[in-house]
Amino acid sequence: MTVVYLDRVFLLNSVVDYLLFLCAARLCGFPLHRRRLIFCAVLGGVYAAAVFISELAFLAHPAIRLAFGGLLALAAFRRFRPVLTFFLLSAALAGTLLALGLAFGSVAGRLYYADVSWQALILVSILLYVLLRLFAGQAARHGGGELLQIKVSVGGRIQTVTALLDTGNTLRDPVTGCPALVMERRSADALWTPA
Repeated sequence: MTVVYLDRVFLLNSVVDYLLFLCAARLCGFPLHRRRLIFCAVLGGVYAAAVFISELAFLAHPAIRLAFGGLLALAAFRRFRPVLTFFLLSAALAGTLLALGLAFGSVAGRLYYADVSWQALILVSILLYVLLRLFAGQAARHGGGELLQIKVSVGGRIQTVTALLDTGNTLRDPVTGCPALVMERRSADALWTPA
């Protein structure tokens, strides 16, 4: 008979869900709304613990798991692209853990279940986060030739800003047809007349 500690299930799933949410947000280039991500990760931990309560065993059905995971990720990101990324990262983590289980002979009973310690799960999750963080950080860096110093002029005021030369930007002024520069207003705050 297997003994399940609900507090450990809750904590473990909350931490892993949070790391997966962080990875998905960073890979998609989304701003981190940490409170929302933590809240959704905690909900994921509550759901994982509820699965082990005999009166709520129906929550373990694969369709319900998939639906809850999708709704949870959608609540965390409020957009669909990072939801898919979240599921892909979850699959990558599960595959990594299964491979570790196969490699170290701890696969129990069925081929798709590996008995991996909670310490290994946390360690692999953190390593996955660190690797993806390093990979995404390196992929997002721009060399000197892609960054330009440009002067923006509005009503006689001039400010120099750093711009990214993006050959994939096809945005154009609808009247003149000239290429348009996209920038945050705060990047050129000195150009605007105070209200």
